[in-house]
Amino acid sequence: MLYLYVRLSGERTIEQSIHILIGWFILPLWFAAGFADYLFHRRTQIERFAGVGESLIHHVMLAEVGLPLIVATFFHIDAAVVLLFVLCFVAHEITGNWDMRYAVNHGRYISATETQVHSVLEILPLTAALLVILPHFEQALALVGAGPEHADFSIALKEPPAWRQMLITTGALILFVLGPYTEETIRCLRARRTVTDDALSYASASAAGVAPSSNNASAFAVASAPVSSSGVRSTSTSSPRA
Repeated sequence: MLYLYVRLSGERTIEQSIHILIGWFILPLWFAAGFADYLFHRRTQIERFAGVGESLIHHVMLAEVGLPLIVATFFHIDAAVVLLFVLCFVAHEITGNWDMRYAVNHGRYISATETQVHSVLEILPLTAALLVILPHFEQALALVGAGPEHADFSIALKEPPAWRQMLITTGALILFVLGPYTEETIRCLRARRTVTDDALSYASASAAGVAPSSNNASAFAVASAPVSSSGVRSTSTSSPRA
């Protein structure tokens, strides 16, 4: 009994240390990297190049990180949660590759510094997941039929963190991640609508024999430019370099 008590006390101490490390170091660093990435998108004018498509991919990647974070916050770590971590990490890596290819194929410049920021955004969720799994490593082993425990797929609720910490984390998430990326999507939607409206105005003016404005002519050139086999419009416009 004494051994069991000491073991449980040690596990609780390790878990508390891990929660402090994730809550006050890993998550703030991930928020900062996410906001920096948003600034790179803004600087390279995502709305003019990859546009809504790339912006929506960013929301998919946020969901692939957010789902494990929410589950780890409110549920005990068992084999089901570990499996979810693995699946979301693999999905996040695949989506990240898709995101890079989509941006480059649509003419948006991605600098070496932005690529480094992407690396931080990839490695921090993996680091957090490994730390959360560490005190429950027997359940990770159970997924492959190893270790002393049987795989537990019960998905049981646990006591949530303190409300103060949850409010601070949620506020930072909205301020530095959800808010900026939502603004990015809205900006891309507005830019696409503006280009479409200007192109239609140009076409209407041309049909009526009226000289269109230079802005409408530029929009029409972008909207009507031929698309290459890689999906890039063949215009002379290039993304500004960050």
